[in-house]
Amino acid sequence: MATKTIIITAGIHGDEPEGLALAKKIKMLIKQGGLCGRDVEVVFHGMLNPSGFNAVTRENADGIDLNREWTTDGNRTGSAECAKAWSDIIAARESFGDDLLVVDCHSLDGTPGVFFAGPKGRTVAEGCFRSVARLDTWTTAGTLTSACEAVGVAAIAIEVSNGESNASIATAAYQALCTWACYGPSGKASYAAA
Repeated sequence: MATKTIIITAGIHGDEPEGLALAKKIKMLIKQGGLCGRDVEVVFHGMLNPSGFNAVTRENADGIDLNREWTTDGNRTGSAECAKAWSDIIAARESFGDDLLVVDCHSLDGTPGVFFAGPKGRTVAEGCFRSVARLDTWTTAGTLTSACEAVGVAAIAIEVSNGESNASIATAAYQALCTWACYGPSGKASYAAA
C-alpha cells in the first residue's frame, strides 16, 4: 500500500500544450525511475479542459477560464475531468493528509517557475523544488493551487516557457518529487536537522 500520493494535473488551459507535455514527461520519468524507492501512488489528470484544447483557447467552450473557478468544493463550472481531479484530491487528503502533493502543470510567456499559494505549497517549493526554476507566490483567486491550500493540501504550479521543450524542467521536477518522496515537504534540510 502506498504511503504517499502525488496528483499531477495539466491541460486546464487549452492554449498551454507545453504544460501538458511537461506533465506527461514527469509521468514518464516516474514510471521509468520510480520515486527514490518509495511506495508513492501517482495519479495523473492530463486533460482538465478538453473543449479548450480542441479550440486551442485558454477558456472552455463556454468562454470560462477554469483555473479561476476552483473553490473548496471543487470547480464551479469545470469539466467532468475537473470534478474527477477534485474528487481524487479530497479522497487522497483524507487518506494521506500531509503525505499528499498536487502538482499543476502550465506554460507561460516568460521565465519558468514554481508557484505556490500558501504555507504548505511554500514549504514544498522551498524544500524540494529550488533547482527547478524560480520560486514565487501565486495569489490569484480561484486557482487549483489556492483551492488545495484552502483545504489543507500542499500544491504547487509549475510554469514552463511557451514554445520550448522544457526537458530540463521535467527532469528537475522529477528529481524534486524524488526529494519530496524521500524526505518530506521540507526536503533534505528537515531530514538533516532531525
